[in-house]
Amino acid sequence: MRVCLREYGHNDREVELTPWELEEPAAPHESDATVRAAMFGKASLAVLYSGNFGEVHSFKEFLQVARALRDRPEIHFCLAVRGNRVDELRLAVTQEDTNISFAGFAPIEELAKRLPPS
Repeated sequence: MRVCLREYGHNDREVELTPWELEEPAAPHESDATVRAAMFGKASLAVLYSGNFGEVHSFKEFLQVARALRDRPEIHFCLAVRGNRVDELRLAVTQEDTNISFAGFAPIEELAKRLPPS
């Protein structure tokens, strides 16, 4: 993202903010097995991309990794995205990409159900 923004030739200070969570709970979140199963099936390793997916986002590398792991049913990728390139991303995922699924974009109050390990 930083490289793309530099193309605008700005002179502003560049700072990287690394968000950890929207909230910092006192204890780990409880897993929601129903939500996890709906998104990842029975996979023991779940990879979630949740966020905006716009013009500067690339999915080529993501699909390469997911496709290289197609024969590993214990690994599943789920995309919960919104943005300008979502339709393009959906079209790039084929029927053979059985280890990739899409989920709706979660409201903030539901997000924690998707994040904890099970």
